[in-house]
Amino acid sequence: MTIPNADTTTLPGVVIPEAFKQPDWVEVDFKIFTDAVKADYNKNNLLNTNLVRKLFNQHILGGHLKASFPLNDKNVQKLLEKMYPTFGSEAFQWRYMLVYRAGFFLSSLASISFTPEALVLPDKFKKERTEIIKTYEKKKEEANGQVESDKVINWINKEFNNLALRVLDYFREHREVYPIIDSLDSGAKGKPDDFRKLLVAIGLSINARGEINDVVDRSGSEGLSPTQFFNYTSQAIVSQYKKSAETAIPGYLIRQLNTIMVSVKLSKTIDCQTKGRLSVQILDKGMLKSLVGKVYEGGTISENDTSLIGKRVKLRSSLYCKAEDGICHQCYCPDFIERMNLTTNAGIGLLSSTAQANMLTSITLKAAHTGLSIDKVEVNLEKDVFEFCE
Repeated sequence: MTIPNADTTTLPGVVIPEAFKQPDWVEVDFKIFTDAVKADYNKNNLLNTNLVRKLFNQHILGGHLKASFPLNDKNVQKLLEKMYPTFGSEAFQWRYMLVYRAGFFLSSLASISFTPEALVLPDKFKKERTEIIKTYEKKKEEANGQVESDKVINWINKEFNNLALRVLDYFREHREVYPIIDSLDSGAKGKPDDFRKLLVAIGLSINARGEINDVVDRSGSEGLSPTQFFNYTSQAIVSQYKKSAETAIPGYLIRQLNTIMVSVKLSKTIDCQTKGRLSVQILDKGMLKSLVGKVYEGGTISENDTSLIGKRVKLRSSLYCKAEDGICHQCYCPDFIERMNLTTNAGIGLLSSTAQANMLTSITLKAAHTGLSIDKVEVNLEKDVFEFCE
């Protein structure tokens, strides 16, 4: 098939419209980029992520944008969202392609690998850990009562965490010897806690009743003693049980919520003029963000109202709405109604219960995981959901 009056690129049996032809600068920029990275690689400097990022910004993004963050999957998506308005639709498709070509090139040329030495705790940190353990043993002997024992356990756990952070900083300073740090800094794999367990010490071990039965002072790379290994694996059993047993709690509650909320609709009434208010204390920025658009006595909450953090506000709420045909706009959330283009009789009840589904599951899993630490808690959804209301 041919398209009339179209400038074409020679391909067997195919005619490509001019609009779909690759601009000349694409291959030029990519070649400059790959040549520069290869030269850096040959000098054994490829692990200098700042230099690679500079090349990426200069030749892949054309100097119009700067990627100042690790180029993991999440951040690449964020980068692409910024690229579209910067480059426009025509250049964006080619910059988009270059980003992914650069990613494939970098991962193929220098995929993260490391020698066994990268999994060995340097001697100077071994000495620090030995001193921490000695101090812990002494404090444990001196501890009198459950409260004091918990303080000692808190202390060693904190010391292990601080030591792990110092080890990671040391690895960053000697990145050429410990390239394993690249997997953490890039966001590709692992968290500081994982590296603590791998290199410094496992830390707390919980038994099947959720009680601390051991402080494992050896790391995964060293290997655990038979007793430590047995105690630590019991923790995985507890975690698996909690995930399977306690996630049924929000599942049943969500089904009840859906049944109850299905009849709740958006009223045609703009303002029911109710005097009732829900008193809520805004604890942090995250909570403030979740209330953006809600009506309160001072107007409408915005993300910039950081002065409200730590204060108690009185919100318009569905709990006090007096509209007869559903929830009025002011008691619901005028901003959300506008953004979601909701109309009269919209099923806002089901919208609400669906939104709560993820929250309820997250609360349960978070409580289950917390239950495997020294600050273990019982799962109490009613308390957790409404603790900020009085």
